[in-house]
Amino acid sequence: MRKRFFRKAVLAAVIAVPAVFSHPDSRALAQEEGKAIEREKEAAGAEEQEAWNSEEEMENISEDTGEEEDTGSEDATDLENQMDAEGDEGFFTENDLFSEMEEDDLLFSEGEEAVPEENMENLIDLYAAHAGFVQEGLPVRNGNGGFVPVTNGEAVFSSKYTRLGWNSNSAVYPWSQAGSSVLAGQKIQGAVQGPYYLPLDNRAKGKYGFRVTNVGFNKEANTSLDLLMTCTDYLDYTYDNKGAKMTDLMPIFGISDTDDLWLLFADGLPAQEIKIDIVKSGTSTPVPGNYRFRWLDIDLYQRFGIRLQNGSIGHRYATKDSVVNVFQTELFSKNYEVLTAPAAKVEGEVPEHTVVYEVDQSAGFYLAILSPGYGNVSKNPAKAIQNQYEEALTGTCVSVAGLQWDAKGYGPVEYPKLTKKTGNTLAEQGAFNDLVNISDEFYYTLQTEIPEEHPAYYYGSCTITDALPAGVDFAEDAAVKMLPSGENVTSWFQLTAKDDVVSFQATQAALASSAFYGKTYEFQIKARMDASEMTPSYSGNVCSYAVKNKGSITCRHKNGQEGTNWSNEVVSRAKVQRPEPEKPQKWIIDGTAKVKAKEYKGRDFETVYEISQQIPQNTEQWKIAGLHIQDELADCFELKSAKLLVEQNVLASFGTSGGTDGNWKLSVKNQLLKLSSIGSLPESSYGKILRLQLSVRLKKGCSLQPYYAVNQNPDILEAHVYNMASVIFEWHQGTPASVFGNTDKTEVIIKEDTPKGTITVRKKDPSGRNLQGAVFEVKAAADIYSVVGTLLLSSGETVDKVTTDESGTAISKPLYMGKYTVEERTPPKGYVVTSKVCDVELKEGDAQKTAVFQNEETLVCIKKVSKKENVSDPDRCLAGVSFLLWEKTQGADKGKLYTTDANGMIQIKGLVPGTYVFQEKTAPDGYVPDGRSYEFTVDENGLVEQEQGHTITVENGYTKAEFRKTDKATQKTVAGATLRLTDAKGKIVDTWISGTTPHRINRLAAGEYLLTELEAPKGYKKGAPVKCVIQNEEAVQSFEMTDVKLVTIQVDKVIHGKEIVWAHGNPVFTFRLQGTDLDGEKYTYYDTVEFTRENTDTSKDARLSLSFEVPAGVYTVSECRIMRYELEKIDGVSGGKINGKEVQFDLSMNQNGTAVFTNKKTTDRELTDTGFVRNVIIP
Repeated sequence: MRKRFFRKAVLAAVIAVPAVFSHPDSRALAQEEGKAIEREKEAAGAEEQEAWNSEEEMENISEDTGEEEDTGSEDATDLENQMDAEGDEGFFTENDLFSEMEEDDLLFSEGEEAVPEENMENLIDLYAAHAGFVQEGLPVRNGNGGFVPVTNGEAVFSSKYTRLGWNSNSAVYPWSQAGSSVLAGQKIQGAVQGPYYLPLDNRAKGKYGFRVTNVGFNKEANTSLDLLMTCTDYLDYTYDNKGAKMTDLMPIFGISDTDDLWLLFADGLPAQEIKIDIVKSGTSTPVPGNYRFRWLDIDLYQRFGIRLQNGSIGHRYATKDSVVNVFQTELFSKNYEVLTAPAAKVEGEVPEHTVVYEVDQSAGFYLAILSPGYGNVSKNPAKAIQNQYEEALTGTCVSVAGLQWDAKGYGPVEYPKLTKKTGNTLAEQGAFNDLVNISDEFYYTLQTEIPEEHPAYYYGSCTITDALPAGVDFAEDAAVKMLPSGENVTSWFQLTAKDDVVSFQATQAALASSAFYGKTYEFQIKARMDASEMTPSYSGNVCSYAVKNKGSITCRHKNGQEGTNWSNEVVSRAKVQRPEPEKPQKWIIDGTAKVKAKEYKGRDFETVYEISQQIPQNTEQWKIAGLHIQDELADCFELKSAKLLVEQNVLASFGTSGGTDGNWKLSVKNQLLKLSSIGSLPESSYGKILRLQLSVRLKKGCSLQPYYAVNQNPDILEAHVYNMASVIFEWHQGTPASVFGNTDKTEVIIKEDTPKGTITVRKKDPSGRNLQGAVFEVKAAADIYSVVGTLLLSSGETVDKVTTDESGTAISKPLYMGKYTVEERTPPKGYVVTSKVCDVELKEGDAQKTAVFQNEETLVCIKKVSKKENVSDPDRCLAGVSFLLWEKTQGADKGKLYTTDANGMIQIKGLVPGTYVFQEKTAPDGYVPDGRSYEFTVDENGLVEQEQGHTITVENGYTKAEFRKTDKATQKTVAGATLRLTDAKGKIVDTWISGTTPHRINRLAAGEYLLTELEAPKGYKKGAPVKCVIQNEEAVQSFEMTDVKLVTIQVDKVIHGKEIVWAHGNPVFTFRLQGTDLDGEKYTYYDTVEFTRENTDTSKDARLSLSFEVPAGVYTVSECRIMRYELEKIDGVSGGKINGKEVQFDLSMNQNGTAVFTNKKTTDRELTDTGFVRNVIIP
């Protein structure tokens, strides 16, 4: 492959570029882009801008560039040094731009011979970053963002984290449900190849991705793991290296299917979001766990974001010389932690361009792949971005970028621990092991979990060692098994056993294989106990042999680091046990039988207990220094006699107070009886059964209360006296120096009658007379328990009902001792049940207790009141109202008449239980009689409605009369009239002046009344009297008096002034009014006008007026005949109409009327007399 040296050419291009570029401010662009994303409903943050490296600059993971760097010319070196001195390291550093490049290296795609002229401008733009193009975020090497800076190769990582990365059995499986909305392509050529997807529209989101299988093994879940990757979101636009927006673009997403795990993408294309789920292999089931993974090759201002789906980030690691920065931002409407690194191109494992994450209890996270650059400015020119997208559309890509993924840390995993166990078999292993015999064979096992390691930190050696202690010999059998499969991997280790030191050393072939790591091993050693090498110890009743030991594991990494861990200590034991005496037995002798329980009736009896003990066989190792048989009698018993037997032979006999007999002594201290051997147990007793018989009886007058027990019959008391004995062995060797055994319990049952008493009830009235027929109920006042605590009666439980006889006495049945209440349930007829409750307590020794009660006569009250119109009205009690009361089954003819007193009350006493009816017979004047019948019931307790003296309130309605003064024409109320109401006898009932509302008079007795108007309101004619008949009913009765309003009719007389001849006398004119008012009264009125020199101006028409004031009605106005003048016309009419020579007025609606009569002169021949008589209209 030919080499091309472009150092000078590129440097010249760089020098030719102006120092200042017209890139937009990154913050302004970020704001602009944020708005654009919101408008397009894309969930990307302001810093989530997409761009793509040009083909010449991109990190081409498809090419193998193993050539050494070209040192270049001296001029180039000087220029390079000058640039380094100026500190302009924005996109490149030494070993990057000024490196020797091959045809298939950075500046060329495979097959190209040189950079075309037209691409040189893009090449200059590519490498000449503007002054503001700086790395975003804060350095992780300073501990920012929660990162822990470490020295590569020296850190030790926890073994609790499962490594997630590519394994030898890993595979890639693309999947898509997006149909035609996505294009499937292939990355070809180079070391990294694999499938990719390119969405063609926005409908493919969440519908395509990859499954990477067998990336790890979760031991807690016992399952292999897959990575299920889904492209959940992406943008369809990005920005070029000048900040210009480019649309109609889509990102590619692929996975390498070669030896390493790479996430493939195109630098210049838009941003995308990848959901990564950690699932059970072959399924979509999430597997939460603790995981470790590393991202490599973060360079060229690439930007990668991470956000957990669940769980938490336990640790973040980076090297102390890391060039990676971290910052937080919002991408795709989510908060992301974003990583970025400067423009140096990286190939392979360069620790300063990597980060390590350890997550706790997580089942997945999101990965955001952004455009390399700063803010909204990409480092890729527009043409390179467009070329990359067009290449992706062909379905075959040569030049793509990638994020490499592995599970390596910056050092080895902590050294494995070792757990040791012991057991008689391999299936039964633990920290302790007890052998049946001191020469038995047994097993040691040592378990260790070799952690997963990156090949860089594989072991150079791994040795498991177990130095067997004195007392244990190697039984020439050992093996190594892999857990949990049980696979035999003994061949992976070299076994040595010398001087009882057993070692397992892993072979170099095993250590070099990945199959050795991430596995659990069990090292099995068969051993034999050798008592000759041990000194026994005595503990308790055991003579013991015990050996303790532990193993170790030593691992040495290839880098020289070494560590040793010791196992826990295990113990293997063998023992010889002291003989254990059999359990002693105790019986009750019942004739020739032996029983555990015996029943007695009454207290006059004796019983015999027998305590027996089997003595162990005689041995040289264990001797009995003493034997004691002990029995503590119940407090109610006392000893009568005792004897000790072996088989049928009596060895010793004792009286009530005990004593000594032969080799035995019986001590009696209160209730405690103790038989003891004097000195060591006689040899003749070994292997025999010793029997101690005790004759006992009840103490006189003793209390059996502590011994009473529950039984089926509460009327019988059962005392259950339990007793047990114990036997004590004292030994010459071992501890405890003495041991004892208890016998089973024996039971003596003593039966007696339960004590009871009675309650006597006495019933009287207030005069002391005995009352027969009262029914009383006896109840438990509280829970009553038997002497053994059994509930006999619950509180409130009825235990008896009794009825008094002619002597007023009732006696209950026999009752248990306890507290009771006596309460009357049914009183004697005509009496009220008493509310008194008597408390009676029966105590032991009480045969009878008495309770005395007294009764009152029944009482029912009837109260008569007036009904209220308003709740706030005061009560009005009605006296003198008669009621008839009768017992419902007998009829009204058997009733009795009662009359209310001044308080409206009737008290009725002595009614026997039954239903009664009462009815009102008379009512006060002004009240409406109540013809209804009312019922009430006197119950068996002599109560009405559960109370003594119950009051039944009966309301009476009353008459209500309202009087209105109205205008006859309008029917409206007229105020100001003085009215008076008199009864049929002329007695004044009320006088009032009418108002705007009706005048109410309540409680008028039924009958005739006369309503008279004393004075009419102004402007009204006085109305005629009105007869009012009050009915005996509750409804409001209304009465009305109408008045007719006075109206005015104005008549004007007009004559011509020039026609007046005063010598003829004064012109006089008479008008007549005739008509009928609204009341039907008829009227005729006359009135005259006279024209005089004083009131007349002859130079014009003369006018005089007159008025008629009449009650509203229908009237006719006409002019009387007069000499010399005749009617010329009638006009100015209101309220009427002209009918010939008269005006007809209809003033029925209270309106006034007017009319103008005009006359003209007809002759001057007659003389005129001015005298006339004026009539006055009297209303």
